[in-house]
Amino acid sequence: SGPLKKEFAAMITMSVISVGLSSNERVRDCLAAAEQVFAKQPGHPYASDAASTCYVGAAEIARQHGEDPQHLLHKALQLMEPTIQRHSHFLWGINDLGIVYLTLGNYLQQHGNAASRDMFKKALLCFSSSAELDNTYLSAPNNSLTALVSLVPDIQKEEELQGVLKQADRYFAACTEINNKEQQCYNNYFQIYARAAQRTLLAGQNPQPRLQRALQHLEMTHQLGSKMIDSEQHAAMMHLLQTRDLLRRKFSPAAPLAQLDAVLADCFALAPEDVMCRTLAAQALWVRADWQAAQQLPFGQTLTAALVKARLAVGSPEVSPDAWQTLAETQLRIAQSTQAGKARTLHINDGLAALQKLFSINPNHALGLITQGQLLLLRAQGEQVPSQKRQLAADAAASLERGLQRDPFLRPAFSAVLAEAQALVLRGSPQPPSR
Repeated sequence: SGPLKKEFAAMITMSVISVGLSSNERVRDCLAAAEQVFAKQPGHPYASDAASTCYVGAAEIARQHGEDPQHLLHKALQLMEPTIQRHSHFLWGINDLGIVYLTLGNYLQQHGNAASRDMFKKALLCFSSSAELDNTYLSAPNNSLTALVSLVPDIQKEEELQGVLKQADRYFAACTEINNKEQQCYNNYFQIYARAAQRTLLAGQNPQPRLQRALQHLEMTHQLGSKMIDSEQHAAMMHLLQTRDLLRRKFSPAAPLAQLDAVLADCFALAPEDVMCRTLAAQALWVRADWQAAQQLPFGQTLTAALVKARLAVGSPEVSPDAWQTLAETQLRIAQSTQAGKARTLHINDGLAALQKLFSINPNHALGLITQGQLLLLRAQGEQVPSQKRQLAADAAASLERGLQRDPFLRPAFSAVLAEAQALVLRGSPQPPSR
């Protein structure tokens, strides 16, 4: 019908034009056309699918403007869930329902809502159903890989992470069996292994096997097409992981740092204000400072430069909890390297202020809770009033414990800090009278 054609035209145009007034107009046009179809054919499956996709587009516009997109995503679900119940062989619709679940899951994850995992699992079920309907449908394994990229940061056990990687191997094999030149298959696959390597290093284990597989498939991604913003973001993350692992093993991180600088340049060429690459640029300077400290060289200026980059990251158009955590940790690192006094107090206070911004976005950010605990512990160590020292240490221990509960992969790295805070609480506790 004419309205349905208009709706699909609006949907397709919206997906390729830049965000702004024109995109808002396309959303309105798309939904208006859907209403015309529904007036004549209530519950029309293709109209429902197109309208759902337009709601997802509207949700992305809302998110980029700092607004909550959940009501728009739930409208998409209200259209598609009953549509798929009535039309269980509607291939495109099942796939697009999975995309709605995935989009909602990503938003919930960014805001620290544990329901994100359920959304990712629902998305994976949809993509699996699509593959069962048509084993040549490339979007099914490709979107399954995309969902696993999002799921990896929520994994809390090594055994579960191994299971996710086995799933990724199966989806990648299916993807490349359909088309072994499909760049996005390689792109998603290497990102899964890159994020798995990050989790592995956080746990204090050897990330190299997973990191090397990620690097191998990043190379294939580059060979098969032009560079993309998400590929360069994760490439930068991988080179940063490489530097941290070398530093952990007391080797020079100079070579991967040079590679990281080159990848960040590529990232900024694609998106000059990209928040993830700005955040990684600040973290790269932490590694440089740590390497300088290991060589007994001055590193204060390097941390000051990291602070500049971290502030730039939180000023990016896109809101990022990780950027605020990075700013807070940079303040922590400067405070730890500063003698007790007004300067240290200022950095502690600024770090805690950055964390309040973080917790307004994601109150359950594990690394943020860890950083808060470290800042409170540093403040407690400089406190002279015994009762206040004990309370600050107790608050530090509570924040650290909460962070470790949220992400058990962090426990090897921060258990000693928690023990230090707990010991300070015990030293400051009133002792029972001797007999």
